[in-house]
Amino acid sequence: MKTGKRRIVQEWAYHLSVWRLVIDWTVALYLVVPAAVIGGWHYWQFVEGQMSHWFSVLPPERAVFLWIAVIHSGTFRWLVMDADLLFHRRFDEPWEALQKTGIRYSLFLSVTAVLSAAAVIVPALTVYAGEPLYAVLLFLPAVLVLRMTGQLVQQKIDIRFERWRRTAVAIFCRAGLTVPILAAVFFGSYGAALLFLTFLPVLWWLLKSRRKEAWAFPQDCQREAEQRMKYSSFLLQLSGFHTKQKKEPRRKPLLLFTQSGSLFRDMNQELRLFEWLLKRWLRSRAHVFLYLQLTVVFSIALAAAPGWVKWVLLPVCSLIVVHTTYQVLGEAKNHPFFQLICRDASSLPVRPFRRAVGLITTPAVFLFGFITGAVVFQPLAGLLLGAAAALLLYLFYTSSLLA
Repeated sequence: MKTGKRRIVQEWAYHLSVWRLVIDWTVALYLVVPAAVIGGWHYWQFVEGQMSHWFSVLPPERAVFLWIAVIHSGTFRWLVMDADLLFHRRFDEPWEALQKTGIRYSLFLSVTAVLSAAAVIVPALTVYAGEPLYAVLLFLPAVLVLRMTGQLVQQKIDIRFERWRRTAVAIFCRAGLTVPILAAVFFGSYGAALLFLTFLPVLWWLLKSRRKEAWAFPQDCQREAEQRMKYSSFLLQLSGFHTKQKKEPRRKPLLLFTQSGSLFRDMNQELRLFEWLLKRWLRSRAHVFLYLQLTVVFSIALAAAPGWVKWVLLPVCSLIVVHTTYQVLGEAKNHPFFQLICRDASSLPVRPFRRAVGLITTPAVFLFGFITGAVVFQPLAGLLLGAAAALLLYLFYTSSLLA
C-alpha cells in the first residue's frame, strides 16, 4: 500500500515540477487565469440555462455522445516497475497490496473522468433537453463500469495480439462497447440499469484474470512507464522544448510481400514500377493509416453536412485524397530503386504514378459519392453517383492534370 501511494505521489510531484517549469508567472497571469475566469463565467451561464443559442444547430441530446469518448479513453494503471521483479514479485502480500492500490487509483481516475464529462452532459440534458435528473444520473455508474471494462479489454488485446490482428480485434471490441451505450441511451434509465448489471460481472472477471497474468509483467511495466511520462511530455511539447529522438529499431511493416508473385504476366518498365509503387504504399503503415483517416473523416463530414454543402465537399474531399496520395507516392522518387529506373528527369514515367493513384483512391471517391447520393436521395442514386465520381476520377488521373 505504501509503495503504491509513494509512486503516485512521486509521479504527480514530477508532473507539478514540469508544470512549474513550463507555466511561469507570465503565462499563468496572461493566459491561464483569464481562460479560467472566462470559462467559469460561461459555464455558470450554461448551468443557469442562458446558453440556449449553443444548441440552435446541434440539439442538446447529442451531448450523450461524450459518453463514448469517455468510455474509450484512459488506461488501467497497475503502478508496477521493472525493479518489482527483484522484491515485490517474490512475495505475495506486497505484490497484492500494490495491485490493489493500482485498482483504487484507476477507479479514482475513472470516477474523475466520468464526473468531468457529467459536468457538461447533465446540464445539457436536464436544463436544455428537459430530461429528468435521476434518468441522467443512472448513466454514471454504467459508464464507469463500461470504461474500466474497456481499459482491461484493451490491455488483454495488447498483450495477446500483434500487428494487424491487434488492430482488427481492437476495432471489433471498441464497436462492441459502443453499441451497448447507444442502446442504453435509446431505452433510457432501464437501459442504463441493465447495462450496469450486465457489465459489472464482466469487469470483476477481467480484474481477476488480469491479476493472474504474471507473464505479461514486461508489457505492464512498459505501459506504466509510458503513462508516467505522458502528461509531462505533453507539457514539454507545449513549451517548445525539443528532446533528442531515441534511435529505435525499425518497426516491421504490416505486409512484406516476401513471397508475392508478379501481378502481371508480361512485365515492362512501367508495369514493374506500377507494381512497386503499390507494394511500397501497402507496406507503409503511416501511408495506409493516413488514407483511412482521411476517408473516415471525409465520409463523416459528407454524411453530417447540410444538403447543398455536400455538393461542395464532394469534389473538395475527393481532390484532397487524390492529391495527398499523389504526394505520398511522389516520395518514392528519392528511392534508389526508382533512381536506377529513371536516370534523368526526361525519362520520368508518369503513367505508373497515375495508375497507382487511381487504383488507391477510387474506393474512397466511390464511397464519398455513394454517401452523398444515399443521404440526399436514396441508396440507388448513391450507387450511381459513386460510379460517376469514380469515372470522373479515372478521367482526372489519366489526363495531364497530375503531370
